[in-house]
Amino acid sequence: MSIEPPETPEPRRTGHRDWDLLASFVAITISAASLYTAYHTSHSMERLVHASSWPALQLDTSNETAEGEATLTFDIHNTGVGPAQIHDFKILVDGQPVSSQGWLIDNLTKSCCNEARTEALAAASGNRQAMLGPDTTNPVASRSLAPNERISALRWPKTDSNAVLWRQVDLARQSGRIQMHACYCSVFDECWTANSHQFPQQPVPSCN
Repeated sequence: MSIEPPETPEPRRTGHRDWDLLASFVAITISAASLYTAYHTSHSMERLVHASSWPALQLDTSNETAEGEATLTFDIHNTGVGPAQIHDFKILVDGQPVSSQGWLIDNLTKSCCNEARTEALAAASGNRQAMLGPDTTNPVASRSLAPNERISALRWPKTDSNAVLWRQVDLARQSGRIQMHACYCSVFDECWTANSHQFPQQPVPSCN
């Protein structure tokens, strides 16, 4: 005995061809609208998640601390709402990167103000430590900066022994000859470059 497959019920029809076509068109339109709404909602949620993890690096320079002390500072501040994964950071003089190998402040004075540095070094009898005085540096590249976290790439206080050279470096900073550049990404691998004399940050495909 063979078992015949059950018959597939036919959709109910009104008996009027035009009304049947209209009903089918309305059903298709509603389905398409539902799919569009679902896609749009999903896309909006994705953008919301990305926006809630958006980092924004701000590169600041100054010649005075909040306490009023004469100190050259080169700071990186994450003003966004998500962590910034910093892949590359440079201090530039006239568009050329300052070497991070060795003593950073000494390399910076060579790059921006070598004539003044030579005179200062001669006045200090060749003693670089006496010529430059104390400074503080922090590695910036290959690290993650939390929202509202700030780090100083370089801090150089003004002293009696380095006052003339310090002033020359500050003038180079104020004229825009000394700048900072960073490339950073979000946790979703969306990347930007930041420059101390450029706003807003510029999106880039990657920091490689």
